[in-house]
Amino acid sequence: MKERDLEHLVREIAAQNFAFSFQGQVTWNPRLRTTGGRFIPRQDRLEFNPKVLEILGKDTLIGIIKHELCHYYLFHRGQPYQHKDKAFKDLLKSVDGLRFTPALEDNVPRYIYRCKRCGQKYYRQRRMNIKKYACGKCRGPISLIDR
Repeated sequence: MKERDLEHLVREIAAQNFAFSFQGQVTWNPRLRTTGGRFIPRQDRLEFNPKVLEILGKDTLIGIIKHELCHYYLFHRGQPYQHKDKAFKDLLKSVDGLRFTPALEDNVPRYIYRCKRCGQKYYRQRRMNIKKYACGKCRGPISLIDR
């Protein structure tokens, strides 16, 4: 989906769910990692993570667009627009937007270590220096068993 298609989708959702015409900018931002989108009030802009569309699909993207439009709508009405505010939560619920972005990546450990003495396993996302660490259970040496 190109940026103009995304902008058209955002304007369509704003007109249907919020009864106002969206006047801000809409862009894809591939640098976003853990979030599906963000509203930047000073620049009057919405940015979205393109991985959401690739990995999770159009329905999830629409839920995230509704979430960001809630921020936009409340901000321009002079009402509280942060996640913690009741007005935001109520509006988000009424338009059936997503509260949180589902995980974009599996949180599967990449490295599995085992104690040579007692067999205790350790699951890690990052590589660790086995010369620097010992088993927390028996103080035995640790070795990498699987990547």
